[in-house]
Amino acid sequence: MKRETVDVLIVGGGVMGLFLAFHLRRLGVGGSVAVVERDPRHGQASTARATGGVRQLFGSEANVRLARASLAFYERFAEEVAAVAGRAPEPIGFRPSGYLFLADERSWPVWLARRPLWERLGVEAAWLSPAEAGELLPGLCVSDLAGAVLGLRDGVYEPPAILRALARAVLGGDGFPGLGVALVSGEAARLLLRRGPAGRPVACEGVELASGDRVLAGATALAAGAWSGRVLGASGLPVWVYPRRRLVYLARPAGPWPAWDERRLPHGLPMVVDPTGLHFRERYGLVQLVEARPDDPDAFDFTFDDRPFPEMARRAAQRWPRLKGLRLVEGWAGLYEMCAFDGNGLVGPHPEVENLFLLTGFSGHGVMQAPAAALAVAEMIAYGTAKTMDVPELRPERIPAGRPLREEAVL
Repeated sequence: MKRETVDVLIVGGGVMGLFLAFHLRRLGVGGSVAVVERDPRHGQASTARATGGVRQLFGSEANVRLARASLAFYERFAEEVAAVAGRAPEPIGFRPSGYLFLADERSWPVWLARRPLWERLGVEAAWLSPAEAGELLPGLCVSDLAGAVLGLRDGVYEPPAILRALARAVLGGDGFPGLGVALVSGEAARLLLRRGPAGRPVACEGVELASGDRVLAGATALAAGAWSGRVLGASGLPVWVYPRRRLVYLARPAGPWPAWDERRLPHGLPMVVDPTGLHFRERYGLVQLVEARPDDPDAFDFTFDDRPFPEMARRAAQRWPRLKGLRLVEGWAGLYEMCAFDGNGLVGPHPEVENLFLLTGFSGHGVMQAPAAALAVAEMIAYGTAKTMDVPELRPERIPAGRPLREEAVL
């Protein structure tokens, strides 16, 4: 059994863990930093299988602020990474093509109620009548709509490219010297917890790997995505995060690619979100279809299932007849890291265990909130408090306090 000691240990080398390491170095934290990752090639990483969108159009201030700050980072991704890593990364394919939420009579008042919050926080959004939404996407069925809202700065990117770029910048490789962050390949089996007189865990001292090796640390951050709950449970702590499968389909239209108003949508087709939650966008020259389904298993299940596709394709064509005849080309299954308490991220120190920080449970919004959420935790580790990105509503202490954050704008 090997044992090593570092100043900061990050459990999870996906987008959250890598952004955390990046921000620690950006803030000038000069001690030893290590990242433990069970899957260094990221074959099962949620980011590598994500749908690839970033939007400001949330219903709670905390999520809007995280999304706005993260969007600003993605808009300047190359410059931000180059300033720390010394050279520009590969392009991440960011396009401000927008998010177009379609609302029926039931949901439209809910959207309108968010308008004061968005205006106060500076969210760029256009409020549309059904007819105006139909002008953006000619042929769109609007007979059942009460309105629509278009996120003007929102957009899409390629999550696998973000993951590759961060891994090279932080860990080194392909011409990047790295930021002096060590990669520990292995699975974190459990946290090493120091217990008080009553046997309750009071502090985290690092992790034990499945191999039996141990990594001790002054501060440990759990950013293991869907696997975070497994680590918490194996350590005797409450399991606040669990996995949920999400299916993604790529399909080809039967006819010519549908047209849209290129004057008002110069950056391409927006992410179009139906009132039912079904959403589609252009990706790789195909139509990407995604929807949260009640039969999605809460398990580490990467099984691809094409059975829901025909019904989803039918409904997409019902909304926009120019999508009629979609033919499935490929698809995959990925995992959401669901927060069991309220479906929002856990950002900050564990309420009962010292030296343990949580950066997990983002419930489908991880990539779009990662730059800002990771900055918040990096500042907590570096300064003892979040100075520039403080979202107290998302601190884990809300769970034992029974203060859920209400967020209805989820997909």
